[in-house]
Amino acid sequence: MNSSARTHPPAQPPSTSNQRRCMSPEDTSEFLRLLSVCERRLLAFFLSATGRIASADDLMQETRLKLWDQFSKFERGTDFTSWAFAIARYEVLGHRRRVGRQEMLLSGDALERVEAKLLEGDVTSSERIAALQECVEGLPREHRNLIERRYMAEASIVTIATEMNRTANSLHQMLWRLRRALTKCVTSKLRMQ
Repeated sequence: MNSSARTHPPAQPPSTSNQRRCMSPEDTSEFLRLLSVCERRLLAFFLSATGRIASADDLMQETRLKLWDQFSKFERGTDFTSWAFAIARYEVLGHRRRVGRQEMLLSGDALERVEAKLLEGDVTSSERIAALQECVEGLPREHRNLIERRYMAEASIVTIATEMNRTANSLHQMLWRLRRALTKCVTSKLRMQ
């Protein structure tokens, strides 16, 4: 399935027909409220860990289900986001065991630093995403198309290079420069806020 057609479904509790535990309407409401606060940061964590939108979506869905199943063990009044990240960390470790290292971008130490930064929450992910969208829109059309093709459609560098009649190495270098420029642009926009 083309991931550009993917949408992120709203956090919905699973149906009780698949033998998941039933929560009161108040607990369900509280669960969804707490999850909505940290869901984008969890997704960013999974994307940082895997580098693939499809894998990050799969990990997010598995984590939602695990959080739902374990919600009765969550101690009210404590930090739900930290609790959710602890569960997410185990999901990433399980994913690493299943797929091996070929899909994992970051070492365990680097992933811990990403997690810590996401838990800080100094800048909301929605602010960062809005800044990134502005920066991408400011790129020349050819560069914007390249970014969308590589990261939204998840086309391989070899495939794109062949289509563009370029070497994979030159395309890799171009993407590196674009990522660096986008990082500077986002940082600049966030500082101005």
